[in-house]
Amino acid sequence: MSPDIHWHVGEDKDQETIAHASAPRRSRRSWIAILIVVMLGVGLGIAYRSIPESVPHPTPVPSPTRAVIPAALYQTIDREAQALADGDFEAYRETWTQATSDVMEVQEQHFKAWGRPSDDRPLYTLVDFDLLTAASAWIDIRQFREGRYFRETRFYYQRDDRWLHGSSDHSLWSGREENLQTPHFDVIYAIEDRDVISPTLRQLEEDYQALCRDLGCALSGHELTLTLKLKGTEVSYTYPVNPAEEIHLPSPRVMGFFESGRVYSWNDRYAIYAYSALLQAIIGRVHGTLDFDRSGDGLVWAAGIWALNRIDPLPAETLDILSQLQQKPLLSLETLWEIGEVDENGLVFAQLYQFVRFIEQEYSAAAVRRLLGAIDSAKSLSEAVENGLGVPFIEFDQKWQAWAKQNISEQ
Repeated sequence: MSPDIHWHVGEDKDQETIAHASAPRRSRRSWIAILIVVMLGVGLGIAYRSIPESVPHPTPVPSPTRAVIPAALYQTIDREAQALADGDFEAYRETWTQATSDVMEVQEQHFKAWGRPSDDRPLYTLVDFDLLTAASAWIDIRQFREGRYFRETRFYYQRDDRWLHGSSDHSLWSGREENLQTPHFDVIYAIEDRDVISPTLRQLEEDYQALCRDLGCALSGHELTLTLKLKGTEVSYTYPVNPAEEIHLPSPRVMGFFESGRVYSWNDRYAIYAYSALLQAIIGRVHGTLDFDRSGDGLVWAAGIWALNRIDPLPAETLDILSQLQQKPLLSLETLWEIGEVDENGLVFAQLYQFVRFIEQEYSAAAVRRLLGAIDSAKSLSEAVENGLGVPFIEFDQKWQAWAKQNISEQ
């Protein structure tokens, strides 16, 4: 069930500072985001899209003071939607500006059809639009995508007699902000996002609670409230040293969100940002900033990926990395504990992830939490296992070897 969100909204002049964040220190903390991408084979900046079939010309209802949508702009929106629906990348590419050509190369690798409704539902609907200038506009569009409707704001620019999709236009955001509170987030957001943030916040709340449960927030006494800033097109991760954690996420309206089911998922961009930010905050508070030269931190990271899989099953691309285990012998458990000098990152992290899966299947999900609770004070994996699980390490190792032989070979 979605948590209730209590809305306490205030304009700029009524706001007070919720938390001060020290400047982020660039270190291995960014490895959380990087390793999620490596593990999942998903590009952090993927912007691939698709759009459904031809439909009758939608009829936006602009305010009396706004111009109607230009016919040439609508034609581009429709061509883009058809290309997305059919998975026609070349047609899709032709609707974008040349300035985005480098991004398109990344999109092509992951491009796939969004599909079309099998009934009489429309392929897409123009929810709202406005002309920022005579030659630029934003369109709030709802489009059928893989069985559901996906809503996002797209930006278009006039080039000679054509309109083309391009990068987000910062002029949409006035700079005015509001705030609200949810059970675990003090949220600061742009007023232009007011009407679309509620579904994303509910999903963030659900995911926070699930990740915190599996990663041991309650056991360690580190239940936390985060300052969350939804910053338009700005994307950054801030993990200050002080107790008031602050994370930044981009605007849901620009990144897009599903209007039913999970609001964001592995097949859209927002999940990568959201999952990375939540893991950094939770792991950072419970275990401290990850440093893979520190004993046990690789196991903490693997537990984070395992916890993500429990709320949103990992995509099929992960099998490409996990299949590496079929060709190479297992690393020793103590090697997995001390990974700072290991060169084969893909192999070691894949084995760490499988190791956590073994603990869940053999001993339960609660056992993963107990093991994580024993890591910080342990000097070896054997000590962490015996203190956290209450199992003799020799017995544990024998079970792991048997499980790995049976399960990893089947990947």
